[in-house]
Amino acid sequence: MNLTLDNLRRGIAAFKSRWPQEKDLHAGFYKRLQSNLTDGVTEGAWSKLVDDLSAWRALRPLSKSEAFERGLARLPLLETARRSLIADGSETEPSINTAKWSDAAPLYDIARSIKGSSSPVFPSKLCHFLAPRLYPVCDGEFAGTSVRGYRNFWSESRLALISCVDLAGLQRELEAVLPGASLDGYPWETKIIDLCCAGEQALAERQDLR
Repeated sequence: MNLTLDNLRRGIAAFKSRWPQEKDLHAGFYKRLQSNLTDGVTEGAWSKLVDDLSAWRALRPLSKSEAFERGLARLPLLETARRSLIADGSETEPSINTAKWSDAAPLYDIARSIKGSSSPVFPSKLCHFLAPRLYPVCDGEFAGTSVRGYRNFWSESRLALISCVDLAGLQRELEAVLPGASLDGYPWETKIIDLCCAGEQALAERQDLR
């Protein structure tokens, strides 16, 4: 995993090509996520999260109604684990930069139990919706990251962020393509990971075609 300007730019181009309607690179989506969770992981919030998981192609082969029913009994567990991540009051939302896997694992394990699949796609996306700065997304089609075990992927992502020599420059590059968007709560760390992985995959696919 290489968090570089070239990979980021390729990843941004791939994102815009795949989702041209998302001109703000999901900035509005993250604002809506914050609003949806104002009262915690309630039944109403869960219904909207299931819609989002479906839109992000994380439910297959479950239907939305099946995923909704499977998650209902686990909502108190999800909320307790989510709240524990910010219990110390040190920041409004935990970041992969400062957390340890032992901090992130409980919520991930509960999310994984809902679908019961070995794939990290569903639990990583659900956890990303619940704590966007802490959980990078695993996605096979866009970024080629779903083949890795999530704990290894999470740890590799954290190490890449800590080792990145110009993370602030990458954030400025990403911010520059979000004109006029409200960026409060935007998960810079995990979005940079996702886009750089997509950029690496795009480069590899281009080289394979030669």
